[in-house]
Amino acid sequence: MSEIYPQKVADWSYNVIQKLIDLNYEEDQYIEYKETLRPPRNISNRREWKADLEHEFCALANANGGFIIFGIKEEDDKKKAIGLPKEKDLDLVITELVKHTTPLVSFEPKSIGIPNSDKVILAVKVNESNNKPVSSSRSAYYIRIGSSKQPIPRNLLMDLFVSHELKQQRCRRLLYEINTIIQVINEWDSRNIQRKAILPEYCKLDVESLKEAIRENYDLYGDDINYIIDNIIRQTNDIKGLEKTFEYNLKMFEFKLERRDPNRLCEDNNEALFHEAQRLKKLLEQLKERIRLP
Repeated sequence: MSEIYPQKVADWSYNVIQKLIDLNYEEDQYIEYKETLRPPRNISNRREWKADLEHEFCALANANGGFIIFGIKEEDDKKKAIGLPKEKDLDLVITELVKHTTPLVSFEPKSIGIPNSDKVILAVKVNESNNKPVSSSRSAYYIRIGSSKQPIPRNLLMDLFVSHELKQQRCRRLLYEINTIIQVINEWDSRNIQRKAILPEYCKLDVESLKEAIRENYDLYGDDINYIIDNIIRQTNDIKGLEKTFEYNLKMFEFKLERRDPNRLCEDNNEALFHEAQRLKKLLEQLKERIRLP
């Protein structure tokens, strides 16, 4: 995207709009101008007008995302901020427009007041979809190419479907690894494994397979769950650290350098492992609530 305008719609202001107008900034892969948010009165087929606008949202979501700016008129190759009437819930108009897209188009709106006017500019950031291809309510597939939307070519559409299926497979594997570890920890809880003089069952917590599945799915995570991922990785590393310490202490018995008897060593490690595993379980349950199959 251009350095002329912010990447976050929250950072947009009328100064940004004015800069685009002063520069007569043309529509491109990331910017689309619209005069109105609703069909103009002189439009005979309102349904087709809405469908065309819905396709603009789908096209950006299927490409790299971008901005649709409502309230900008293009006349004689120049841009003019004519604005939209102030309304409380302009974003609900867009929500209604894209509600039948599959998967649902993600967008972020911001209403920007025009100085010395009772009208506003509506800047809408359309987020790139993580689950392409996105179809319209008419099961049509569009992508943004240059400054316009185009039907997705058949070969590209097939590639997107294949990529989508691969994402689903990776996500299913992640859910499988999460469920497997949660099941092991639940079994330990039911057996009251704490303070038992048995060998700690580190081998049943396959944290390496879990971490591999997490790494495979990084493109599915948003900023809202990255902190959970970081804590899970940290927790699995702590558990691996416990395992290495236990193995080291066992070796010390061979040299008679470990003063605790083997039973006490196992009890201490089982208790530590149990508490660390409970922390891991809580984190995995949080992650499981937030991830969805593409």
